[in-house]
Amino acid sequence: MDNNQVNSAPGNLAVEIPPEIKNFLETLLSDSGMTNLDEEMQNEMIKELYARLDNYITSAIVKNMPPENLEEFIKLNEENKPKDEIENYIKEKMPNAGEVFAQAFSEFRELYLGNVAVARNAPEPEQTPAQQANPEPAAPIEPVVPAAPAPAAASPPVQEPEQSSVQEQPPTQPTAPVSQGTDQAK
Repeated sequence: MDNNQVNSAPGNLAVEIPPEIKNFLETLLSDSGMTNLDEEMQNEMIKELYARLDNYITSAIVKNMPPENLEEFIKLNEENKPKDEIENYIKEKMPNAGEVFAQAFSEFRELYLGNVAVARNAPEPEQTPAQQANPEPAAPIEPVVPAAPAPAAASPPVQEPEQSSVQEQPPTQPTAPVSQGTDQAK
């Protein structure tokens, strides 16, 4: 597969990402601290970022396209016209296209890096209690806790009924019944 192609989904055709945009997205991932990704994960993230960037740029074009040319621009996109035809239309009909694109790339970068920073800082404290709360009731803690009290409560009445009655007295005399119960057991 070409380094500029990223699979859009298993079994689907690859998305063609222009080299300069792929470089921009790779740099964006690196600047966000996502440097230890395997190749598959990096390609998936680049594909996702590319789709978001494409939407962001399209919205910037729509905001800046002269109203009299906007309907034709939308029609070209809806008809899936070739990329070159759409780019030429933008250059012809939107005189400040270079500025619009530069601004859109800059804003997208700021938004992405800002969102990464927020995601790293804010949700971690919220996730930590949730992560601590979920494992406790999940598997290891619940089975262990009920298992320990159940044999202790079930064993003394079956094996030593007197020990149960001795344990019921400790609220009035905590030391004496425990010693007596221990002496009786021995």
